[in-house]
Amino acid sequence: MEGMKKLLSLCIALALAATASADTFIVDSIPGPFTDFEHVQEAVDSPLVSSGDVLLVRPGIYPRFSSPKGLTILGIGANPSEVRFTKDLPDGSPVQLSHSVFLQCNENGLLGNVQFSDGLQVSQCQGTLRLLEVEADSFDILNCRDVRVENSGGTMSEEAEVWVANQSNVDFLACNFERGMNVHNQSRVRVAQTQIRGEDGDDVQFAFQCCGEGGEPGINMSGGSLVHLVGTSGDIVQGGRGGWGWDSASDGLGGPAIRATPGCRIRSSGCDLVGGFNPELTFQTADFQGLATDLTLPAIADPLLTRTGSFEAGHLSTFTVHGPVGSVYYLFGGVANVTAPLANVIGLLKTTPTFSLVLANIDGTGQADYSFVMPPGLPLGFQVTVQSGLVYPADNSTRLTNPANVLVQ
Repeated sequence: MEGMKKLLSLCIALALAATASADTFIVDSIPGPFTDFEHVQEAVDSPLVSSGDVLLVRPGIYPRFSSPKGLTILGIGANPSEVRFTKDLPDGSPVQLSHSVFLQCNENGLLGNVQFSDGLQVSQCQGTLRLLEVEADSFDILNCRDVRVENSGGTMSEEAEVWVANQSNVDFLACNFERGMNVHNQSRVRVAQTQIRGEDGDDVQFAFQCCGEGGEPGINMSGGSLVHLVGTSGDIVQGGRGGWGWDSASDGLGGPAIRATPGCRIRSSGCDLVGGFNPELTFQTADFQGLATDLTLPAIADPLLTRTGSFEAGHLSTFTVHGPVGSVYYLFGGVANVTAPLANVIGLLKTTPTFSLVLANIDGTGQADYSFVMPPGLPLGFQVTVQSGLVYPADNSTRLTNPANVLVQ
């Protein structure tokens, strides 16, 4: 445990050193003392704001924005709904942008603790982008090198859907999407500790309609894409429910958990695939629609890293490594790097380690916990990526968990 404290201290020191030259600006929709900008787009367009800087956004309703700069944009409300971006401003003024958040951004960036009244889009970005505790109707990620989405999903009034396309590489951790996930055009996605459900089919409403609509798949894949699902008990990918028909013969069918065109690859470990039902629960669709050879269900579960607690000064936070009993695990922290497989390691994402330490064996519970209290004095927006690797005794292979992020807010 003493080694872990050194790990955390070193990660913090390195992160602080890396961000020491960054400037911090306050964004507030109600101008006043200590306010630098009235909305985020004004800050993005300002020559005073450079890539690497931090924008702290106070509670309020703001117009949408699009940034080519790698910025940390952090809502400082108590929850994401307190900092809301919308195309329907209270004063009735038009908002030109409807979706873009980061566009053609080649630097690392972060968006955290905010809400969008409709969808957001990240496109044509080559840096590492993190979306942490973001609420939106849809998440569109197009032609991006490395996007990491954590603790995110729909708003209180709208469920969320996901589109990943055009050779994008995306990692989802601890998210909830109730209108399905679409992965297309040679994209690579890793999904950990996340629930995904396909959209329900529409019910018959008019006399000229024949039947209830079919439910949508939980995950819809095409174009040689790759999806890696990692979870624990209760993590589910489920097809949507079919719509009601005039009678049981005209009910819509449920959607599959996953629908994949030939050439796509799916690895599902520790995550339940459940086909959707018709509305009367009398017929269930197959869990998987595609070539059986494209679906891998590993006999030895892949490892998983979860985190609980609040990353605030004085608050307790816990990292939990899930893996086979007897496997040796190590935890390391550092800065995010490009998405890529490591040699001889099963996993999609990696972190450039600044410090690593072999800790111990996974005990009989199948998990190992490390807890710490976030030290005081860290600036808002401070971030470090933490990841774990496990050496499996069964085949002496090394496998990486998903990465998790420390964000002080």
